[in-house]
Amino acid sequence: MSAESYDRLARIYDPVLNPFLDSLRASVCDALVPLAPRRVVDLCCGTGRQAIFLHRVGMDLTGVDLSAAMLAVARDKSPAAIRYIQADASSTGLQSGSFDAVVASLALHELPKPLRQAILVEAVRLAGPGATICITDYRFPDTLPGRLMLGPIALVERMAGREHYRHFRDHMRTGATEALLQRAGLSPTLVATHMRGCVGVYLTTRT
Repeated sequence: MSAESYDRLARIYDPVLNPFLDSLRASVCDALVPLAPRRVVDLCCGTGRQAIFLHRVGMDLTGVDLSAAMLAVARDKSPAAIRYIQADASSTGLQSGSFDAVVASLALHELPKPLRQAILVEAVRLAGPGATICITDYRFPDTLPGRLMLGPIALVERMAGREHYRHFRDHMRTGATEALLQRAGLSPTLVATHMRGCVGVYLTTRT
């Protein structure tokens, strides 16, 4: 989905999706809190909902997104302490190794394959030695109820537009999030699942 598409969705994004996604955002917090990162960057931060969750548990947040409208919503509802910058998540211009954790939630599956990979390269660049990279996105569920859930999820992704759906299908066809992380040279650990196992929260450590 293009930045212009997100500009059109910015004002309705949270009211429509928060009831479904807030438990996932809480899981990201649960995964990171024991690791005690101080400086965190949220790539493809959208309206800032995940950044707000992380700020509430004591982290120093920077949010990055390409959509000016999404960032306007984020700034309107966020504490002033959260910093937002408009930039391509694959080339943020932020200092290398300057974050204790890098987060990207439900963003990679909707992007072209080269951009998915480029964002992970940028995530590694931004993460300091020993820092955590936390990626939350679609996976292949392990159970029959989960596999049945993929049908409604695919329908929702199709409703987001032809280009969006094409990228989602490619993401799943090429092994979904775990395989994407492995191709980037990362060793992901699955720490939580949502939507009957169709969404995973993955942690990996920057060596």
